[in-house]
Formats: sequence, C-alpha cells, structure tokens
Amino acid sequence: EQKVDIKSSSLSPINNINNLNGGKLLIFLSKNDTIVPYKYGTKLLDSLKRERVNLEYYVDEIFGHYISGLKQLIFTRKITNFLDAN
Repeated sequence: EQKVDIKSSSLSPINNINNLNGGKLLIFLSKNDTIVPYKYGTKLLDSLKRERVNLEYYVDEIFGHYISGLKQLIFTRKITNFLDAN
C-alpha cells in the first residue's frame, strides 16, 4: 500500500489555490470533523483569504463530517442561495 504525502501533493487544496479561475467558493467546515479536521479547514480558509479568493463559508459548531454534510443537504437554503447568487 502506497501512502501519499498530501501536504506536498497536487491533491492538496492549498496547493491548488492558484488554479482557481476567479469563481466564488462555498465551504462548509465542522469543528467536530474527524475526516477533515477543523484545523486543516481553517488553514485552507486562511490561505484562501490571503490570496483574496472570493468565498463564503460556514462552520458547524456541533456535528461531525457526515452529519454536518447531511444537514446541508436536508436544509439547503445556504446552498441554493449561494447558487442563485453566483
């Protein structure tokens, strides 16, 4: 089994910020996420803000990765408002 060092990989979102084409991003983070730990999500947000990427983000204070994502799919207002505006 081969492991990838995601920090230096082309798969890392932080390593691909310069490949964005000027669109607006919608990002959902969860403080209790064990799949994408919150500290890595905030590092990405900091990098995006530093590069002045147009973004909208929300932080779930309670749920983890899956429940937080499911919540966004059930209560779609944030997503539909974002898509309607962009």
